[in-house]
Amino acid sequence: MSKIVKEHITFKRGIEPKQAMNIGMTNTIEDWLKKFSVTRYHINSDLTIDVDRDVDFRNPQEHFSKFPDYIQFNKVEGYFSLVNIGLTTLKGCPKYVKRQFCCNMNKLMTLDYCPEEVGMFICNDNPGAFTVDDVKSRCKVNDYIEVVKDQEII
Repeated sequence: MSKIVKEHITFKRGIEPKQAMNIGMTNTIEDWLKKFSVTRYHINSDLTIDVDRDVDFRNPQEHFSKFPDYIQFNKVEGYFSLVNIGLTTLKGCPKYVKRQFCCNMNKLMTLDYCPEEVGMFICNDNPGAFTVDDVKSRCKVNDYIEVVKDQEII
């Protein structure tokens, strides 16, 4: 005789049940990546994104102040460019960028959520007065760091 097990599933208010269970999230992530021409990627089981080549968001047709909550890059084997897109936060950026991480000309006041390790770190023309020490305190940089302070490259 089989035993009937009752499951009780609770959902946060305001979140669609499918979203709460991550049903369809892979398709949602793929649609967003396609919209911004990101190719050669792999979506991991934790829904983070690994990319085998460069990721370039420079001057997209659609600017955005932050990545959608469902976008979280993990590893990028090329460069990761976020030049002049209106970002106010680096949340969603990869943990690792093999080559260059570039976040010039945005609206960044903090380097929170920046990658943990990069080849080069370039962060010019943001309202936050970032220094080389700010970058070094948050990120292992294997090559060089470029920040502009009062129009001088440090």
